[in-house]
Amino acid sequence: MSADQLDALRVRIASRMREGAARGQAESAVIAQFVGEQVALAKALTDHAFIHAMADGYIKEVAVQQPNPAYAVTMEQAHLQIENVIQHRIADAQQCVRTLADPAFIASARAAAAQPAPRAAPYQLPADKVAVIVNGFVQLNARGGAEPPIHAGMSMMGHQIGHQALSELFRPAGRLRAPLVHALATAWPQASGEVLENFAATWLEDRQVRAKAVADAVKPGGAIYTQAMRGTVQAAQQKHAPAPAPAAPAPPPASSVSGPKNYRGTVNAADLAMEVV
Repeated sequence: MSADQLDALRVRIASRMREGAARGQAESAVIAQFVGEQVALAKALTDHAFIHAMADGYIKEVAVQQPNPAYAVTMEQAHLQIENVIQHRIADAQQCVRTLADPAFIASARAAAAQPAPRAAPYQLPADKVAVIVNGFVQLNARGGAEPPIHAGMSMMGHQIGHQALSELFRPAGRLRAPLVHALATAWPQASGEVLENFAATWLEDRQVRAKAVADAVKPGGAIYTQAMRGTVQAAQQKHAPAPAPAAPAPPPASSVSGPKNYRGTVNAADLAMEVV
């Protein structure tokens, strides 16, 4: 878990501790409830009906974002993409549970809870995550022959379409609410209907905010787009900078001559940005 993720979790637990104290709830009960939520979430995210609903919804939302049939996503592609997202979220939930077993972390959350609640601020992509995604785009497109900036731009357009589709898919009152509540009810039978509904809405809203942040960052003018294009151009200039003149000019090796490329903005399952969502 990165430093940014630890800080975010500490803020959430401190907030829960404040709320629990106001209700007269013991700290141990607050922690146990949060752990129970994460265990249930990790189990619910493996529900086949929920995964299928998410993949089907993703296909529909991509079609809304880009009606061109060339950008259509198959069910197999959607499942690969969605399962990638889900695996990251399961890993997050499991890491939360392990972190909450650390007395030092609990002590730090307790200290934070004793302070006034911080002012709520709009979500921003962590700087270290932005750097990882930017580097991924630059490294991917540095191998793109003479036109890597074009390739990078089209790659980011694909990411923008995919993440905007996820943002719409994760709407708290949207198509995923009912299947998620059903999956949570199976994984968390002791929870009331109200608790399940509230938890599902909160989780979906959290995911929607993150998906929208990535979508905005990879479109022209966004932080990731700007940095990745700058890095890609610099890498291309370095790659194609004239070498010192040899004694006898030699033809370029065949491997350096690239053929036509398909610049369709696809989003692959091994998508770096998806780790944020």
